[in-house]
Amino acid sequence: MKSILIANPKGGCGKTTLAVNLASYYARRGKKVGLVDLDEQGSATAWLGLRPDKHPAIQGWHAARGGRSSFNGSDVIIMDGPARITSAKLEKALGNAHVILVPVLPSLFDMDAVARFLEVVGALPAVKRGKKRVGLVANRVRSNTISSQKLKVALKKMPPKVVGNLSDSQIYVRAGARGLGIFDVAKNQSQHLRDEWRSLIRFVNKDS
Repeated sequence: MKSILIANPKGGCGKTTLAVNLASYYARRGKKVGLVDLDEQGSATAWLGLRPDKHPAIQGWHAARGGRSSFNGSDVIIMDGPARITSAKLEKALGNAHVILVPVLPSLFDMDAVARFLEVVGALPAVKRGKKRVGLVANRVRSNTISSQKLKVALKKMPPKVVGNLSDSQIYVRAGARGLGIFDVAKNQSQHLRDEWRSLIRFVNKDS
């Protein structure tokens, strides 16, 4: 079983969008997927509640509200991390993850917050020993904008590898409002976005 944690201490950076689209990707490929919602706000849980029955099922657990999961036999577990995650909670969540993805927005405040967060992540024993893989995801990128260019320069200076550059697109918004990911949307509408996920998927699936 593969487990993936999406984490960033700053809210609004696209953690849930990344989590639910990963879930839809694996579900579309016939995998048994568990989506763990670690955020009190419960956005991933709300997304699951909107998901039509005709699409591949994804099992959910709102862990922030307690209870128990029932993910026995799952192929992939995706954890949507909370905002303002503490070091203790991060270490606990990371203990159950093989991969951690850190989405970053093209914003000075986001980049500063992520730089501090990565120092905490890098100091965790499992990460220092190379037992956990960390990847940065440039999120909501708009081509040919100054902010996006600055983000690319800043991310090159950070130790973890940039594993994905995802465009700012209303297709994510419209799909999410229906409980869908871009991999559930017709290819003629979403192929350009799917192509952007290739390097991210390769990183997550490495050594799987």
